[in-house]
Amino acid sequence: MKIFVLSLLCFSIVIFYQACGEHDSSGPEQVEETDLDGDGVFSAQDCDLNDPSKFRIVDLLIDNDEDGFGVGEVLKNCIGNQIPSGFIEFSTDIDCDDENDSLSQKITFFVDSDEDGYGTGEGEAFCMTTPPNGFAISDDDPNDQDTTITPADSDGDGVANSGDCAPDDPSKYQIS
Repeated sequence: MKIFVLSLLCFSIVIFYQACGEHDSSGPEQVEETDLDGDGVFSAQDCDLNDPSKFRIVDLLIDNDEDGFGVGEVLKNCIGNQIPSGFIEFSTDIDCDDENDSLSQKITFFVDSDEDGYGTGEGEAFCMTTPPNGFAISDDDPNDQDTTITPADSDGDGVANSGDCAPDDPSKYQIS
């Protein structure tokens, strides 16, 4: 048994020596650069050696509505200069509705408790173009518990601030 282990060890050393061999220390090995399909890209960097119209790998997203925003998993594709129709190059801008070309980004709407068209608070992002019930486009409601108080009429007296002689006092106003 000892002889077998020693033989195996010697065999391993012989294989190692043959695999490593002697090296030419004159410098790095020169590799000839070629372009097999004539697209101007060396074969080592070309993703399709048989098709001159495809030479680079890019990350793409599906863009069904062609609004410039994609969805889904990132797809690695070998392409040429043009992004194929129905795709966009990967970016962090993800389409929230890839079936609607007028809607791609979520829009922030603000809670509108008194439903006067003006909201307050931090806001919440929705994938829609108009605010859902109970939300407004703006966050500038001075009092979201009173429908008469709005940014245009900050004292709720029914007279717009621009024509109100005392916009912070509902008991004083002048109608012209």
